[in-house]
Amino acid sequence: MTKERAIDAYNPDRKPKEMKVLVLGMAKTGTTSICAMLQQLGFTPHHMKEDIRKRPRVLNYWTEAARAKYAPAGSGVVPYGRAEFDKLLGDYDATTDLPSVFFPEDLIAAYPDARIVLSTRDPDSWHRSMVATIWATYTWPSFRVLSYLDPSIVGPMMSFHSIFFDKFCGNDPGPPMKLAFIQHGERVREAARGAGREVLEYDVKDGWQPLCEFLGTPVPEGEIPAMNDSEAFVKGLTFLRNVVIAKLVAKYLLYSAATVGAVVAWVKYRY
Repeated sequence: MTKERAIDAYNPDRKPKEMKVLVLGMAKTGTTSICAMLQQLGFTPHHMKEDIRKRPRVLNYWTEAARAKYAPAGSGVVPYGRAEFDKLLGDYDATTDLPSVFFPEDLIAAYPDARIVLSTRDPDSWHRSMVATIWATYTWPSFRVLSYLDPSIVGPMMSFHSIFFDKFCGNDPGPPMKLAFIQHGERVREAARGAGREVLEYDVKDGWQPLCEFLGTPVPEGEIPAMNDSEAFVKGLTFLRNVVIAKLVAKYLLYSAATVGAVVAWVKYRY
């Protein structure tokens, strides 16, 4: 028996764009810089920051997609395919970063005409960066508490990262995480090879030339955008956390004031 999915009731009122580029290298391989590069080249790329800033509820569907992907056989859960990914990515013609890079085989199958880019990085350097940024902020106690108090932003973000780290590396930030990164690259290569598709293995240090040649675009003048250093990443999530806390405090103070006012009014009326 097929189980109901939340994505089936989600119907964005727009025609999806044609998917042109799939950047499937794991987060922390220069994906934010690549996102900015694709924008400069005229593409409309998707990135985790888009969902967090503009449409955090969509992260709930990405979490459902991850659960469906890893659901046991016979569970009745149907994995996401082209129709479902079009609902999540229809405003974009390129993908980068999480959450999309968690679905390399699925996206390669869903978008047979898209160019495939595997962004790469030295595994040791990548591991240090991942542990210092995404893993570090995911394990903040404050975010764990806020995931229950803020179902609009922090809750969806933490739910996705919870299943991501569980399935990616078994929630182990040590050697299993670094091994998972290496295996992720192999998964991308294998899926592309199985589909008879070409893959550009790209390090942002190589500059504009190889990426533009692969995508068939003119080469811009100047350096590539240098973005997303570890300090800026942590500062950004610290700011998000503080904004959410401030909104929650204001909400509960307003609620408390209204409650006190109602009690005072009742007492005056009663006595």
